[in-house]
Amino acid sequence: MSDDQSWTASLKVDGMHCQHCVGQVREVLNQYAGVLSVEVDLSAANVLVQCKPEVSVKDLCQALGQRGFSATWQLDATGSKANPSWLDSLGPWGRSFLTALPVFLLLILSHWVDRGTYEKVHRWLGGILALGVLCIPGRLFFTGAWHQLRARRPGMDMLVAMGCSASFLLSLWGLVSDRLMHLFWLETVGVITLISLGHWIEERLHARLDIGLKALHRWLPQMATILLPNQGPRVIPVSDLEPGDQVMIQPGEKIPTDGVIVEGTSQVDESMLTGEFRPVNKASGSTVYAATHNTHGRLKVRVTGIGKKTALAAIVRQVEKAESERAKIQAKVERISAVFVPIVMWVALMTVLAWGLMPGLMTSISQELAPFAWEPLVFETSWTAGIVCGMAVLMIACPCAMGLATPVAIMAGVRVYASWGIMVQGGKALEAVGLLDTVVFDKTGTLTQGMPQVIARHMVSGCQLTETDAKWMTHLMGVQSHHPLSRALIDREMADQSTAVTFDDIAEYAGMGLEATLGAATKGLPAGVYRLGSLDWLAEKKVLFEAKAQAFIKHFDSQGATMLGLALGDSFCMVVALNDAIRPEAHQVIDQLQSEGYEVHLMSGDRPTSAMEVGKLLGLDSSHVHGGLKPEDKVAALKRLQDAGRRVAFVGDGMNDAPVLRQAHLGISVSQASDLSRAASDMTLLGSGIEVLPQAFHLAAATLSTIRQNLFWAFFYNILAIPLAMLGWLHPMVCAATMALSDLVVIGNALRLLRRWRRKS
Repeated sequence: MSDDQSWTASLKVDGMHCQHCVGQVREVLNQYAGVLSVEVDLSAANVLVQCKPEVSVKDLCQALGQRGFSATWQLDATGSKANPSWLDSLGPWGRSFLTALPVFLLLILSHWVDRGTYEKVHRWLGGILALGVLCIPGRLFFTGAWHQLRARRPGMDMLVAMGCSASFLLSLWGLVSDRLMHLFWLETVGVITLISLGHWIEERLHARLDIGLKALHRWLPQMATILLPNQGPRVIPVSDLEPGDQVMIQPGEKIPTDGVIVEGTSQVDESMLTGEFRPVNKASGSTVYAATHNTHGRLKVRVTGIGKKTALAAIVRQVEKAESERAKIQAKVERISAVFVPIVMWVALMTVLAWGLMPGLMTSISQELAPFAWEPLVFETSWTAGIVCGMAVLMIACPCAMGLATPVAIMAGVRVYASWGIMVQGGKALEAVGLLDTVVFDKTGTLTQGMPQVIARHMVSGCQLTETDAKWMTHLMGVQSHHPLSRALIDREMADQSTAVTFDDIAEYAGMGLEATLGAATKGLPAGVYRLGSLDWLAEKKVLFEAKAQAFIKHFDSQGATMLGLALGDSFCMVVALNDAIRPEAHQVIDQLQSEGYEVHLMSGDRPTSAMEVGKLLGLDSSHVHGGLKPEDKVAALKRLQDAGRRVAFVGDGMNDAPVLRQAHLGISVSQASDLSRAASDMTLLGSGIEVLPQAFHLAAATLSTIRQNLFWAFFYNILAIPLAMLGWLHPMVCAATMALSDLVVIGNALRLLRRWRRKS
């Protein structure tokens, strides 16, 4: 079923409070086969789901409910407001922070004021203000805790809600009983204020990871100049275009759709799509892409793709999908977090009981270790110490940083790849890159240009044609054929002279050659029957070959070249050697990969001699070059490498490469790959050549390194901080601020990755 038959459902989802929640929503919705894309607007608590007709919105809402979110279907699928107010733009955490901040500052100031006879009023007023903060900005935490409790997946909201409730209830008991001099109103409000601030900053930093997927669509021009038969040019909305329409692109304009040039030459700036900063030469038959910039020539373009069918839309969908793909390391972290939170809750409870029942022991341990740290907090009662220290444990151990460690790094890596014109299938592909030790290349179209080119000519003595005339005749006959070998003989410099000679008769013999009759001498060319084609076919036509030509043929045949001959009557005139030229960047890429320890192989369906010659020119070991392979042979050869313990990436482009791309640990398709190959691959070099492969591998390694750094910080931060909180060395507000800081460190580390590697691109 095509994307055109899809529809968009708008869901109102309550219970999303941070980017970790956003990731969970994406994960739940993307598990359905009919879901095509998921767009989450955290500030508006809105989710737009593009899906196929068979997808049940009721099932989607139930699945979100099982994960702890409350989802309802909105019939209006317009999404978030087009022009949100300043208050809406703050998001839930920004509003929460700005609501709690004045109360927090007021309670701080109240500690510096001489209350005198108004001490009791101040104590009651602090309680009322703290209750207001719990009920209004604190509602986000309690709502999230309730959803987590229903889903039996306790998380950060549960820890914060428990800690704030404990401090508030302790203070309320102290207020009513008049048994506590110090009430923890400031601590209760401070925790909510600081954690809300942390989440708000996290939202804003997280937004910087976005390269503007929504903005990509805004780059498209809204109007296009369509060329209508017998009516001339007319400007219409781009949305009204249909495949097959012809549009005119003036110099300096953006190209409105994907298409093929039918007339004109120019250079097109495709940097926004491919990352290539140089304009690309375009001529008749060249493909152009929506939102790229036509620099100077006027072009007539036939529309091939509009809307969701454009390469730009494909990038958007691929990036969104990649961000929602979970790496194995992320799944492990989520399993650890699911166990970690209940353990923290038990540790907090044990801390309360230990201080309440064994205050002497806890105090002595704290005092003995004080010389190695700092003086612990002083409490009025042992149970007060237990509740405050338990609250500090809950605050310091929130696992939000652990939950963010992997997805933000993967998102940063995926966005850098997108800016280079590389589509990657998310964390799984990045992990596969980190384990590779072998890279296998297809030959034609990957290491070579994918089109034959003339590499040498040999003129036979005694022919009626001069060398210039023979070259011109091969051009004239090549123009008459659609065969790739014949087209390779076309000389662009002679294009204007192609109509200067008209053949009386011309016939093409499939797979063999062309036969053209010139009835009278024209433009210096003698009359006669000209034949251009394979040497075997010419031999069948009784064309005689001279000895020198045989030596030429033998020499280039050993290099895997293809031979074409030109004859006038039964007289052999010229032999042309054609070969698929090696890409200029292939030597450097293979040398670099081999120098970095990768084992490089070449697998090709071409003749073994041709594959061996290319492998020799590229410096490959002859045992690593395999020619004459059918698609199933490539799969078998790749599987043998895998059975030997090799971790293999395969780089290819043809439709016949799809099975082996799927078999490889990492399938990489190059820019001109077929749709089937792209679908089977884990990484697609959409607008780049193979020259980016080493850098792409380095970026994957850097992304995995960033994930490990984030996890190290998140885990060891908790391991070191929890004992300090248990022993009364960390105030709950300090714990709340530190917890928020850990989230920012994790996101900042991912931003560092984004900034560093985007500069390199």
